[in-house]
Amino acid sequence: MSAAAVVYSPSSSSVKLSKYPKYFTFSRSSLFNGVRFGDPNISRSFANGSPRCFASAAAVEKIKVENPIVEMDGTVFREPIICRNIPRMVSGIVLLICIGKHAFADQYRATDMVIGGPGKLEMVFVPEDGSVPVELDVFDFNGPGIALSMYNVDTSIRAFAELSMAMAYGKKWPLYLSTKNTILKKYDGRFKDIFEEVYEEKWKDKFEEQSIWLVALLLVNLHHICITQLCCNLWQQIYQHRYEHRLIDDMVAYALKREGGYVWACKNYDGDVQSDFLAQGFGSLGLMTSVLLSSDGKTLEAEAAHGTVTRHFHLYKKGQETSTNSIASIFVWTRGLQHSVLIKTQ
Repeated sequence: MSAAAVVYSPSSSSVKLSKYPKYFTFSRSSLFNGVRFGDPNISRSFANGSPRCFASAAAVEKIKVENPIVEMDGTVFREPIICRNIPRMVSGIVLLICIGKHAFADQYRATDMVIGGPGKLEMVFVPEDGSVPVELDVFDFNGPGIALSMYNVDTSIRAFAELSMAMAYGKKWPLYLSTKNTILKKYDGRFKDIFEEVYEEKWKDKFEEQSIWLVALLLVNLHHICITQLCCNLWQQIYQHRYEHRLIDDMVAYALKREGGYVWACKNYDGDVQSDFLAQGFGSLGLMTSVLLSSDGKTLEAEAAHGTVTRHFHLYKKGQETSTNSIASIFVWTRGLQHSVLIKTQ
């Protein structure tokens, strides 16, 4: 767990998460979200995994977070949870869509301010090597207003690209990156350029080889598939099983008219918006998995994206009626267990 948290509980059961631990452990019998984990005589450990519901569990009285989630660097992958008895609002999307949300900087680490009156706004970069500072005129204010400055770094964007392509390759789906590089030519253009570099250097050959294998698999099953369906599948696997950059507005329209079955890499804020848009389109905001992978791809944090426990616990203490998102919490624990097994078997 990258977000180091120490949980204090007055009960005999205890959970301790030290800073950047290899394992987190719960001892004795622990009751969280109405589900009992553990055995009175056995301690359980999960390697490099963290169900985030520990950080908002109803069983604890005091929570101290030393490195909150907003400070982590990685990629959050979100997918809808499908329930047959919950109708889809967007019926044309028949396959799942995985949103890859870059979880570093941009608006979430931006510096903003309220401008009190007339004046000049400038942006200055002072190189560490002592060379001449770069000064840019931003705007001449004639009266009150607002201003914002945000940033990102190449290493984090490159890790975002690697994780997104690894996810798409593992799912055998195409990958799309959406930006507004026509407006933010340098800022969003940097995302586009780095993704293209990573794809050409490390992933293009893998995606093309996988497409050939998928086409061969379709041909083997020719007698089970009608010719029209086969042609459509061949076109999708040959031409779509790859990486492509799209403008964010074009990508939103594409998502509504296509059948799904791809990974959608979004910048930080875009990922928050589009993941909720898709979850609601599939039926419910509360039915969505959310898994944060660190930049090295080894450390995972799973969370229930909506409807977690903290607010409900305070209502419960007041005697008010409450409910929690038990379905998403189950997916939190299974994703943590899955990653723990993967780490231990490597």
